[in-house]
Amino acid sequence: MWNQVNSPTVDRDTPLSHACARGHLNCVTLLLQHGATPHGTTDYTSPIHQAAAKGHTKCLEALVQQGADVNFHCKGGDSPLHVGARLGQPELVAMLLDHGANSSARDTAGNCPRDVTPPNSATETLLNQRGASCLSQLCRLAVRRELGWARLSDINTLPLPKELKQYLLYQSD
Repeated sequence: MWNQVNSPTVDRDTPLSHACARGHLNCVTLLLQHGATPHGTTDYTSPIHQAAAKGHTKCLEALVQQGADVNFHCKGGDSPLHVGARLGQPELVAMLLDHGANSSARDTAGNCPRDVTPPNSATETLLNQRGASCLSQLCRLAVRRELGWARLSDINTLPLPKELKQYLLYQSD
């Protein structure tokens, strides 16, 4: 099944990238349940970049819950946070920051997300106000990174309190 759900088209997109670009959350969820990789299969684009470029925050959330890297840089040099910042999408930017996006990351031109944000916008204000991640967020990111995206579902089998499992899986505040 992997080859079918992750096979790129002539345009180098995957079915998951297409669903993310169009904001079809039900399709995104179904594809992820059937083994679609949340990372994409090429260096040119990724599902998280497609969702960010169109402002589909709910699709981004589904991808992140399945282990998509919020700091992935595609060949163009942008991270999803650069895309959201450039488009002036404060809700999307806030969600990415909440999930560990690096606000100091540089694109190929040397710009951080703050540099590409529309001046005097809500997104610029948000990026200026948000500092470093809190310790609990850094711990969550470290645990998720250590497990790897393919084993995130194993969090439910760990001998941890339910609240902690939900926190690690971004199912609570």
